[in-house]
Amino acid sequence: MGPTITLTVEQRRAVNQVIADHCRIRKWVLHARNARTNHVHVVVSAPIDGERVREELKAWAARRLSEHAGLRPGSGKDGAKKWWTEKGNVEPLWTDCQLKAVIRYVDDQ
Repeated sequence: MGPTITLTVEQRRAVNQVIADHCRIRKWVLHARNARTNHVHVVVSAPIDGERVREELKAWAARRLSEHAGLRPGSGKDGAKKWWTEKGNVEPLWTDCQLKAVIRYVDDQ
């Protein structure tokens, strides 16, 4: 396990933007997102498995964070910076009521 990473305001903005961009490109419905200092919440409707959505968003966000930090893939130890922990929660939502509650949580918490 690596050192704890705390995202700056600028890094959080970058993560929020790359999530929005990736969802738009993939034509996923982005209901809510909130990059916090030490984790990210995303509510997405997509025609693929939730774990795959999570992994794609984490990969693209990590690339953007590395770019902002001036790191390049393959540039040595720092170029392979690990921004996220392994996996993360994926919770399927089955009703509009559940979806609204989760969006409210992500937006307001």
